[in-house]
Amino acid sequence: MKKKLILLLLVLPFIVNAQLTFELKGVINKKISSTLIEGNDVELKLVYGVDGFGKAKILCSNEEETIDLKHLDRISFKTNSLREFWQLQSIKGEVYYNILKNGMQYKLRKELEDETLEYINYVESNNLLFQDSYLESYIYSLIYKIYPDRLNDGRPGLLNIKIIKDLSPNAFIFPNGSLFISTGLLSTINSEEELIGILAHEVSHFVLDHSIININKVTARQKRAEFWAAFATGIAAVLTPKMAGLN
Repeated sequence: MKKKLILLLLVLPFIVNAQLTFELKGVINKKISSTLIEGNDVELKLVYGVDGFGKAKILCSNEEETIDLKHLDRISFKTNSLREFWQLQSIKGEVYYNILKNGMQYKLRKELEDETLEYINYVESNNLLFQDSYLESYIYSLIYKIYPDRLNDGRPGLLNIKIIKDLSPNAFIFPNGSLFISTGLLSTINSEEELIGILAHEVSHFVLDHSIININKVTARQKRAEFWAAFATGIAAVLTPKMAGLN
């Protein structure tokens, strides 16, 4: 019984994250199948993975249909809230495809979290934090005009604003949602709209999981390079004796 419980606890995160629910409505702009044609009103209900492939369940004329995740680009979705806006951007940015393919990658996220905490400790120990509760509250108020209260896909991380004493204009965000903005950058901003634009750019890196996705792309390229290097070495090992016999 104990072994079964341990197994359930290990498998549960994969069960929970195996599917993501939505309520995005849209119109098909390019034929998907004989029943899903241009002009049909549809609603995205579910995204999940099957045998390594991303699938989506959509509702059309009160009938559920399953399509490949890649075909969602044939639907023009309408967004009515911040959550739906970022859900749509995450679909376009292949965030959900990455989660379905690679899981939540908690180990990698934990490593990046540890690196973030090291940087925060460095900033704090060197008195580089600019602390102004009014300014921080103001920035948070802008953040929540462009960011939903939480993501819907189970990824860890919350937005956390840090202002650092630095004359160079700079802003960056870590994968766990720690957003740093320098006093130098704040001093150059001429309007609230400019500041919102900067914050939106950084928030998009977090919501669209750019750090994790980019690391996965680099890792995949390295693995391909290693495969082809080994393949070329193997071919050379086979051909060299044969070529020597021809001389």
